[in-house]
Amino acid sequence: AQRQSDGSYKATVSLKDHGYDVGKYYVHSYGTDSNGKQVLLGTTEVNVPQMTAGSVEASEVKDGQFTVSVKNLNAPSGIKEILIPVWSANNAQDDLIWHAAQRQSDGSYKATVSLKDHGYDVGKYYVHSYGTDSNGKQVLLGTTEVNVTNNDVPDITEIEFSTSTSIMGIQTNTAQELADYFNSKAAFPSSFYGMPAVEFANIYIEECKTEGVRPEVAFAQMCLETGYLQYGGDVKREQFNFAGIGATGNGAPGNSFADVRTGIRAQVQHLKAYASTEGLVNECVDPRYQYVNKGCAPTVGDLAGKWAADVNYGNKLVTVMNAF
Repeated sequence: AQRQSDGSYKATVSLKDHGYDVGKYYVHSYGTDSNGKQVLLGTTEVNVPQMTAGSVEASEVKDGQFTVSVKNLNAPSGIKEILIPVWSANNAQDDLIWHAAQRQSDGSYKATVSLKDHGYDVGKYYVHSYGTDSNGKQVLLGTTEVNVTNNDVPDITEIEFSTSTSIMGIQTNTAQELADYFNSKAAFPSSFYGMPAVEFANIYIEECKTEGVRPEVAFAQMCLETGYLQYGGDVKREQFNFAGIGATGNGAPGNSFADVRTGIRAQVQHLKAYASTEGLVNECVDPRYQYVNKGCAPTVGDLAGKWAADVNYGNKLVTVMNAF
């Protein structure tokens, strides 16, 4: 603290130095006399308010989609973004998607959720809302649920089927196209991975080309399994596990890998094990490669019931691939 002309002492505290934490701050004051004796002079508290929302609401399902609204926002530090993660109760969080909400003229935020992006799952959908203020501090604003019935799902002929989509094959999309798709769905965590989305996508293309796996299949699977690298389930980002390899549910985190390329290589090798009877080109880094019945799932649709218990797993992958 600095001495003032009136004999008082003052210190300015920057929230930046405290990671822009919100909530209660404890303030103590100590004085040290000329003999080096330190004593507590007094204490106080300061409350730094966080972003809040009056309500998080979801509309009824209509034409295969529903709308999520975040209303009556109070943001003392401003609003950087509002994100709406949505997933169905079917097969845990395999269809987790973080939707970016758009600001409306009345100050509320809205996001439209398409059942197609969630493989037309029926049953309960979980909807959460997170707000990030201008200081980068993210808080949970609220939650709600939506129940989807068979009557809400379009005619079955409109659903993309995956039984004719091969896992093995040549590249059809560029790294930039894959990265652009990812960035349209979520913010790529470039600071954590040490690279932009396009470089990340290019590693998928390189690894898939070596083993003959379609990059679009592996990239779509990464998006689906990790919730666009937001994770939130048993597997953590630090594991570099991009397809839930070894994660069997009930808190089992699955396998961990040393870095991005090793994690992608393991996923690609695991896909090849399902899709082909041919051996690997690169040295095996997939710890579960030996347990797969080689060639048991040559198409994306064949992964349903094998890679994942979800009967719509293949359709969800193809839905993502068709959006590239």
